[in-house]
Amino acid sequence: MKIDSQIIEDCKAGKRSSQNLLYQLLLPYLASVTRRYLWDISYLNDCLQETFIAIFQNLKTYDSKRATFKTWAVKICVNKCFKFNQKITKKHVAFDADQHGLAVEPDVLAKMTDDEMLKVLKSMPSDLYQVFNLFAVDGFSHEETAKTLSISTDLSRQRLSRARKWIKEKTNLAGTKAESSNSKATIEKKL
Repeated sequence: MKIDSQIIEDCKAGKRSSQNLLYQLLLPYLASVTRRYLWDISYLNDCLQETFIAIFQNLKTYDSKRATFKTWAVKICVNKCFKFNQKITKKHVAFDADQHGLAVEPDVLAKMTDDEMLKVLKSMPSDLYQVFNLFAVDGFSHEETAKTLSISTDLSRQRLSRARKWIKEKTNLAGTKAESSNSKATIEKKL
């Protein structure tokens, strides 16, 4: 997704048509990001609304020399998701994948729906899940991931490694032939 710099400038100038266009361009991608990071999907619309409010309120602070617009918007979105998750955690008991019977065999991995795969991934410890999503799914570099999460790049790499190991263990891929690049592609495709 590439956002034209003129749209951003017009939004900064308060042009409603450009603001609407920016909203329409960002909505599908940010909804996807929010769906992955938010623990309770019933808060999706509220979180997206707060994300867009923050984007438009802080648009004048966006600096194209520091980050792409997509990276900047996703960082705001992810931070809003983290805040919602903190609120949710106080209200709900943490999700336990084993309790809900979500452990899968390698031969069923390819048959998993997107929602089933997402449930398995959301049962991952949140610090690993956040790094995995930013790096493997959203395409952030370790430097961008570290900056977004306020951690070191080494810790980002460590958490990504642990997240991959966790996924292999939970999907029973460790030590099997299914650990090939086809399985990794299936996992990333399902995300």
